[in-house]
Amino acid sequence: MNIYIYSDESGVFDKIHNDYYVYGGIVLLGEEKKAEWERRYLSVEKNIRRNSGYSKDMEIKATTIRNQEKIVCFVR
Repeated sequence: MNIYIYSDESGVFDKIHNDYYVYGGIVLLGEEKKAEWERRYLSVEKNIRRNSGYSKDMEIKATTIRNQEKIVCFVR
């Protein structure tokens, strides 16, 4: 079985300008789970782009989208 690990961080190690540094991730066991979560992610991203007018070349970041766009549930 393959194990897939995706991680991301937010913030910088600079106590003067930032109080928080966040590191998060997801571990997926097997190709089937990886493919399932890729489909879910792409679907959410597509909906945000379609409903908000973001271009395909713009990286969607939590700091650049509105709160209404963040209310998306990945969990069934």
